[in-house]
Amino acid sequence: MAATTRPGRAWLAERASYFVDLLNERGMTMTEDHAAEVITQRVELTAERMRITIASAQRYLTDDVLTDMAAALTDSLAEEAPGTDLTTAARTASMRVDTLGRLIAGLAETAQLYTDPTNTHVAALSSEDRTRRLHETLATLSICGIIQADTTTPIVPIPPALPVRIARMLTTAADLTDNTDLAAALRRDAMRAST
Repeated sequence: MAATTRPGRAWLAERASYFVDLLNERGMTMTEDHAAEVITQRVELTAERMRITIASAQRYLTDDVLTDMAAALTDSLAEEAPGTDLTTAARTASMRVDTLGRLIAGLAETAQLYTDPTNTHVAALSSEDRTRRLHETLATLSICGIIQADTTTPIVPIPPALPVRIARMLTTAADLTDNTDLAAALRRDAMRAST
């Protein structure tokens, strides 16, 4: 009998419903289908990293883990200031120009990743999802260029949400790449964005 490659339907439906309830309690909405996708990705990543089966990985997605995931998701979204135009947002934080340059390079690598048909994780994404992620990455690259061009000093004033968004994008890309060296570099750059 072949090993299961996806979480069981009943288990996934129950976990997705619980996750949606947790998000609703925090004032955030998400469809159960999208919650199921998030949970499936988490289970698959856990199974891959721990080198265990999907069924074994499911045991690690406890109520406490889902509660922590919901809190992290709502907190990170609040910090990202969704819907805010970062080109016109107040630039009340700052970043060294060389750090911003590293993040721009990481975003460029991320954009290339979403166009790589040989990457198994990216190829598994829907065309719509790849396009959305690529668009977000390219838009953020553009924002970084505009912000950097507006400054002639070694310290660049930035909107506080910019490094939060960049860290999320780089961490996501690191999880999706088949290239371990690139994944490590993207994670280092995500840490730079977070500090």
